[in-house]
Amino acid sequence: MGANAPIHHLWSLRRGLLRECSPICTDSAGELDTDKVEQMNFDDHPFMMHTLLDRDHYEPISRYAPKADYLDIVRKRLVSGWKLVVDGFWTHCTPEDYRAISHGWKIHVSSTTKDARAILEIVSEVLEQSGTAFKFCSDPWLLRLTFNKNASRVQAGKFVTIYPRDAGDMRSLLDALHRRTRSFTGPYVLTDKPYRDSNVIFYRYGEHVGEFRLNRYGNKESGFRLADGSWHSDSRAPGFRLPPGITDPFGVEEDEEGPGEDGVLLKDRYRVTAALKFNAIGGVYEAIDQLTGDEVVIREERGGMSILDLNAQDDSDAIMKEARIVKRLSETGYVPRFVDVFKEWKNWFLVTEKVDGESLWGHSMNFYFEREGKPPGEAFSELREIMIGIATGLSAVHRAGVVLRDVTRNNVLVTRDGGIKFIDFEFSHEIDDEGPWVHGWTPGYAAADQISNKTPVPADDHYAFGVLLLDMLTYSAPGFELNRQGLYEKLRQNIEELKFPPGLYDIVAGLTASDPGERWNLEDAADALNALPVPSMTESMFHVGTKLQAFAPPAESLRESLDGLLQGIGAYIEHSTVQDRDDRMWPTAAEAFVTNPVNLQHGAAGPVIFLQRARGRVGPTCLDWIERRANVKTCPPGLLSGLAGVAVVLVEAGRTERAEDLMAASHALESIHDAPGLFYGSAGWGLACLHLWLSTDAPIHLERAIEVGDRLIETSIRTPEGVCWRTESDILLGLGEGQSGVALFLSYLGKAAGDQRYLQYASDALDFEIAHSIESGGELLWQPRVDARPGEAKSPHTWFGASGVGSACLRHYRATGEERFLRIAERCAHTAGASRFTNKMWQVEGIAGFGEFMLDMHQLLGEENYRNAAFHLAEALIPHRIERKNGVAFAGSDHYRICCDFGRGSAGIGIFLQRLFAGGPRLLMLDHLLEAGPYQQVERAAVTGTHAGDELVVV
Repeated sequence: MGANAPIHHLWSLRRGLLRECSPICTDSAGELDTDKVEQMNFDDHPFMMHTLLDRDHYEPISRYAPKADYLDIVRKRLVSGWKLVVDGFWTHCTPEDYRAISHGWKIHVSSTTKDARAILEIVSEVLEQSGTAFKFCSDPWLLRLTFNKNASRVQAGKFVTIYPRDAGDMRSLLDALHRRTRSFTGPYVLTDKPYRDSNVIFYRYGEHVGEFRLNRYGNKESGFRLADGSWHSDSRAPGFRLPPGITDPFGVEEDEEGPGEDGVLLKDRYRVTAALKFNAIGGVYEAIDQLTGDEVVIREERGGMSILDLNAQDDSDAIMKEARIVKRLSETGYVPRFVDVFKEWKNWFLVTEKVDGESLWGHSMNFYFEREGKPPGEAFSELREIMIGIATGLSAVHRAGVVLRDVTRNNVLVTRDGGIKFIDFEFSHEIDDEGPWVHGWTPGYAAADQISNKTPVPADDHYAFGVLLLDMLTYSAPGFELNRQGLYEKLRQNIEELKFPPGLYDIVAGLTASDPGERWNLEDAADALNALPVPSMTESMFHVGTKLQAFAPPAESLRESLDGLLQGIGAYIEHSTVQDRDDRMWPTAAEAFVTNPVNLQHGAAGPVIFLQRARGRVGPTCLDWIERRANVKTCPPGLLSGLAGVAVVLVEAGRTERAEDLMAASHALESIHDAPGLFYGSAGWGLACLHLWLSTDAPIHLERAIEVGDRLIETSIRTPEGVCWRTESDILLGLGEGQSGVALFLSYLGKAAGDQRYLQYASDALDFEIAHSIESGGELLWQPRVDARPGEAKSPHTWFGASGVGSACLRHYRATGEERFLRIAERCAHTAGASRFTNKMWQVEGIAGFGEFMLDMHQLLGEENYRNAAFHLAEALIPHRIERKNGVAFAGSDHYRICCDFGRGSAGIGIFLQRLFAGGPRLLMLDHLLEAGPYQQVERAAVTGTHAGDELVVV
């Protein structure tokens, strides 16, 4: 970059061009093999580190026991008067007289793994002399993990954090450290400013021992209070930011303003127009080649981040290898055309043509959702053409002397004319290259030989192709290694459901054979695909219409299988109970470790309520465990995320007094009203108040629910479509966080309080929700928010889709008698019950939620076909079971690990199955309120007032 380059351009290169699994790898003795783990590509998995310590379960990295490589260096230097505490990722070093401050200046030292020991020697010597507290990344494996493409962008390469006492202390330390580290180069720390011309020393202002606030999901947001008492959020987003009243002691050396409306111009040629994604090692962007006018895609690799190949001798090795492979494969026609490769500032950029197409994942999803009236023969022929195209493309790549080694649903593009393009060549290997290859893979798609780092061969891609075919038909490839036999069974079930030829199963099984000697090759697979008979049926492969199809009563064999599944879930949860930990009592989603261990969605409340309902009992020590950890400091007030949900569970378990205490404590929190929704906002907290009112008959709980209802009316927004509520800057849709969830609470409140206002506002909220539905193939679908971005999901699920909206409409119909809401509920039931063709199994997303809605329809309307539909849906759960010696479990939302929670785990599935057999009310619902008395229809024109909710706006 020339000396006269625009300042905002330098900001862009430093901060990011635009603002913004696999079983554990072990050695033969069963110990953690860190060399295998560090190069796993988790495909944007946000909790990658939580999958590294256990084959079956998520575990926080704090349970990892670091090696002493770095600790030994520091111990030799910090001889006396220092306290050293190893705490998972970080090791903390504090001098004897250390007195922590809430916030102040911080120094970060970045490092590559190659230089880490030398840098730590220097840093510990300087800090020992000054008596300054610091912490360092605990061992080499953990530091290497920060360079993984799916690690935190702002954590990448951040090796040491130093806590100066004040600005003067910071100046002297920066100077001393800079003088002794001039020869080193490390990754740029995205949150900081570099000190002078240093490549490893950076500084920022932030928390030392700060406070935190809980957002509505229960995540801790770090920050501190300024001198005037105001709260300042300590954002770790890219960019150097200072709190109000704090000035940079070194002055403003550069304009920190980001790129303007014209974006960023790279190499005086490529104008960046959009960011496709960011990760720790860089980003992927769309741009216009101003020389040719063509649209291009640019992949960025940040300086100092080229460690996919740990044998790399130069920063450019990895991206130059990719460029070489793209050029080599260009003549095959199966990769984007090479355009350019260049370095600007400290970052490298590879430019290729932009392919007019979509990922195989998106194409396969559209194949399912755009299914109106398509017969099996036509659908199969379309899908087979894509499959054969991939096999043909891989064969061409292999003939050109390259093994791709990362053939995944996101790395295969389907062009508009049905062609195939492969992208992302970080793991690829040139067969005639005798040098080392990159040790890397994506969980689920990699054969054992690739995981164990054997010489790359085409058979690696044959295996990945087989998993890709499985994924096109089950959408479950990430869980293939955790539940291999189950997903084979799921494949059989889906092939039968789609009315496709059963020989597809043999092809997938042949390509994914564990023994490379028995594995099918691409020619055999293509021949077998071509030989498959095209289904002759002329009717649609899916039920077409707007009403739920007729289902036969469940066979006795299905009942027995599902009952066995229910008993197995109970056995696994009972045998998995651990009460000597503070962070979890049962295997759970990784989110529990960054929220709280007791909440209903991810925490202990889910398994507890399952055991209470399915076993009729739960051990008192389990309830004690929850009570000790449920408090306003660590838990938000929300229904799924915090105290309201815990209170409902404790009420059902007979601990009403403690539930009342939790609700009383959370009532004092203004954060109750941070969001309006059911799962995490005020509507859910109000619903918990109604639960306590019905349990105790104490008027205070109804009064609090009415308080919430009145606040919702006051803050509502009236539009031509009805009324709605904002959540921060968005107007969300659906039961979980949108208008249906608020309407559900208001429907119950209207019956409990005998107040027609709440019922009318519920009607208006549902009208708004219905007005934002999307019709597709006779189905009703919703996106997560008004004005959703193109490509955002259209969902049938409970959270923001048809099964959730339908549940609210059904109950409002029972509360009011308004037939139009029954009609919508019936349309939603058709959508949710029309097919089992989903990879989601859980309560908030997937089959358990669909099944609960079918049981709602049966319970409130009395039609047996809905219960039959629930059994039909439940049958699709059976292949996803994971059998262990202590029972049966299910994988969580990403399919990488077993989870026992309510939201996306075994407890929620078990609660659905228990209700399927035993009947009874749906968890969290208060349907007996719906029969409380007649509702007199109120004309909309009669609903008037002077509160803020009457403002007319157009959304």
